[in-house]
Amino acid sequence: MCAQYRVCASPSYLSEHGRLESPEVLRHRDCVLMALTDFRSRWLFKIEDVISEVPVSGSLLLSTALAVRSATLDGLGPALLPDWLVEQELKAGGLIDLFPDHQVTATTFETAAWMLYPSADYVPRRVQAAMAFLRRELT
Repeated sequence: MCAQYRVCASPSYLSEHGRLESPEVLRHRDCVLMALTDFRSRWLFKIEDVISEVPVSGSLLLSTALAVRSATLDGLGPALLPDWLVEQELKAGGLIDLFPDHQVTATTFETAAWMLYPSADYVPRRVQAAMAFLRRELT
């Protein structure tokens, strides 16, 4: 199963700034951005096997998806978030999926795996072994 993302905004943001008619409009909006390279510069949209790249920018650059979700819920702008993180808010109406007919990502439409660990200065051997195993098996 591939990682799924949604571009979301709060109802308060949409009532103040208006609905977005297409992903292209994002290039003119102040988005809430994740501090990862691709996530803060452009988002990819796919509909009917046609992929379009939309440059994004914003004055709020955050380091965690939880912080991005919180800022988005507070009405600070549209954001790209994983569906598993916003599923509850989408169902409850706290966030609106702006482009439900599109697939969207910041990196690739292929699946990806992320491994988080506390420090890059010291990585225990068992963590190194797990990362090596995952690289071999998933690439």
